[in-house]
Amino acid sequence: AWTKKLDAGKWPDSLIRNDWPLRVPSGHLVSGPTLAGGRMFVSLTELGVVVAMDEKDGRALWSYATGGRLDTPPTLTGDACLVGSHDGWVYTLDAASGKLAWRFRAAPASRRIVAFGQMESSWPVIGGVLADGGLAYAVAGRNTETDGGVFVHALDPASGKAAWSSHRPSFAAANQAYLGDRPGYGMADLLASDGTSIAIGGRASGQFGPKTGEVIRKWPWKFNVPVAVGFNYVSRNLYGYGPGEYPPCPVAFTDAFSCGPAVRFKSEKEKVRITAIVARPVPAKTPAGNLWDVPLDVVAVAESIVIAGDKVLVAVSRTADGKRSGELLILRAGDGSKAGSVDLPAPPVFEGIAVGADRVFVSLEDGTIACLGAGR
Repeated sequence: AWTKKLDAGKWPDSLIRNDWPLRVPSGHLVSGPTLAGGRMFVSLTELGVVVAMDEKDGRALWSYATGGRLDTPPTLTGDACLVGSHDGWVYTLDAASGKLAWRFRAAPASRRIVAFGQMESSWPVIGGVLADGGLAYAVAGRNTETDGGVFVHALDPASGKAAWSSHRPSFAAANQAYLGDRPGYGMADLLASDGTSIAIGGRASGQFGPKTGEVIRKWPWKFNVPVAVGFNYVSRNLYGYGPGEYPPCPVAFTDAFSCGPAVRFKSEKEKVRITAIVARPVPAKTPAGNLWDVPLDVVAVAESIVIAGDKVLVAVSRTADGKRSGELLILRAGDGSKAGSVDLPAPPVFEGIAVGADRVFVSLEDGTIACLGAGR
């Protein structure tokens, strides 16, 4: 329907910048899109800028520069556009005009360090903002083991006032060998909600109560993020990992089944990687076992997966003969059969699909936003 190439900047010509693109999935100049109210929103990650566009034609409506890098798309709730920045602040913008409504310093102090060639807070807001149950949640800090830990906040989206704040330092004991037993231990990451509790990166050790912030341990849990999504990991899904394992993989859920990539090898002797899109039942609903799988060619990587009605949309990147390309693969959700495909003008970014208004929006590595669907 349309494409729009944004001025997302470029990587600086220095050696230290080479570390930043390794941070999957934030190693792209543009984030995936979010949709609400006839508008599409993206983050220009390296520039720290939020951009709002008209979803009908891609026309830029407004932009807002925060004080640091962004690693996730903006969050939309009501008339508010919320974004967490690596400067340690949470910003709330009016979704229609882009004007600043309020900002909240999630970092405990205004201390800066050099990180990946830019100035950042010692406690960046990692993984953006989660809006759930009338509150907005954000995590500042990199790890419970560094710089005094991580800081979790629940905010009123309308006023920016904190409903509660919680400090998560290390709970290590001298004789405690297994780190997973520490309540609240680990790296900052995406927040996920199962309706009764919230977890950092979907980890049981990172769960807390949404109304009070108390650390809880609940097993089993029902999070739609099975493991840490990996904003602090540098690996890609290349070495035999499957859904629910490190390193991060795109995963899509419905009430009936989930989809995610698995990596296999042609044979024991021929170690050639094959990516397969695997549809699995949700264990709580149906017996375990794959519904279907669709192998991709060895140069393909599934970057994003979205279940939309009776279709599964898969954004695929390919690297062959030193060239990068992209494709949107359309599968039938019932059996995985191919319903169609669309060549993309550039490779898609990790978790770069949004679906709305009978259209598919895809963020691409070169800063282009592609809108696919019937013209209007």
